[in-house]
Amino acid sequence: MKDPKDDLLNLIKEIRGKSSSVVKRASKIGEYGQYVSDLADASESAVSCVSSTNINWQPQIRSWSYLNQHLDGISRDLKQINIDVASSSASTATSCMLDFVNPDHFVQFALPDRRAEARTAAINLGHVIDRLVEKSKASELLHEFGLSTSAPGRKSPADLLEAACAAFERPVTQGSSASTSLIPMRECINSAVAAILRRRPKQEPAKSHRDKILSIGRQTAHSGITDWAIESMADRWENLSNELSSSKQKDVPREEWMATLRRAMVLLIELLQSLDQKKMK
Repeated sequence: MKDPKDDLLNLIKEIRGKSSSVVKRASKIGEYGQYVSDLADASESAVSCVSSTNINWQPQIRSWSYLNQHLDGISRDLKQINIDVASSSASTATSCMLDFVNPDHFVQFALPDRRAEARTAAINLGHVIDRLVEKSKASELLHEFGLSTSAPGRKSPADLLEAACAAFERPVTQGSSASTSLIPMRECINSAVAAILRRRPKQEPAKSHRDKILSIGRQTAHSGITDWAIESMADRWENLSNELSSSKQKDVPREEWMATLRRAMVLLIELLQSLDQKKMK
């Protein structure tokens, strides 16, 4: 005869496991909500400092509208939220604000009486965005996708990420250059994309950087990730891969180095957040 005590203990263990999952999920939702709130505050402060002329606002409007749609969905049904999809939309909005974080560049568009405020706002926006582009977040996603291991003699995407960040974080020494960081970052994304291409349910031609992202997105994106969002990532990777490659041929100031590394990190995080491993082989 089965012992009722064992039944109770098994039930308690099951509930403990489920409760841990709820706590983890709630923590992620809270982290996401706080990041979006802080990004909105910092972005509002920056945008309010500049003139409406000489800036094409459509990329920002499109990206923030995309995020707004996901927030509406979360508000309607919190239980059904896919935190990866929600986080991906926040990363999309983040990517469109990267042009606003260089104080020297951004202040040129400021209203004459708000230039000091604009400089501060740009710096603050950069600090908020850097919370998204932490190496630990990208590394966690790479591990979740099984991209922390590779064939003998080759570096995994996770290893390449570590190399890219370490080269930037080390004190600058004579002879060092941005290519020591940006080339590994390019290879990190390239190798991650190549691995995910092999996991598509259906193999199809995809030669260019853009076509590879489009193919991956069409076949393995989470439900709720729009065609526009996939195309946006594809276009950005096409341009960014060339920029990362060109670091071999030129001296890149450290500030520009940091900005390029930041854009690459946002794109890597956004791409992985957008993909559903359940749709992969």
